[in-house]
Amino acid sequence: MKYYFINQHDENCTSKEGVIEHMKLLGLSELEVNEAERLYIDCEAWCKVVGLPTEIGECGKKCDDYKPRNGKSGCCVHYSKSFYECSDKKVKIKIETVII
Repeated sequence: MKYYFINQHDENCTSKEGVIEHMKLLGLSELEVNEAERLYIDCEAWCKVVGLPTEIGECGKKCDDYKPRNGKSGCCVHYSKSFYECSDKKVKIKIETVII
């Protein structure tokens, strides 16, 4: 799945659906966004729920959203080893009708 930065200076990226929801809220039919570039960093993990980096192994100890992939213990379903940064690649996203 591709992710996008609505503003080049944003800290968090969003899916195409998230961009479209943002456009609907603002009444826009077209928006140019930056494509997110995936990075892999060995020393930290990314929590998809919180949207922040976390130390590996902290998920089950300190997080209320912890949900093990196997249903018992271990790696959380929200754990990721990838981070995203804003690339220079611009993408235009268009929607046909704007409902306010």
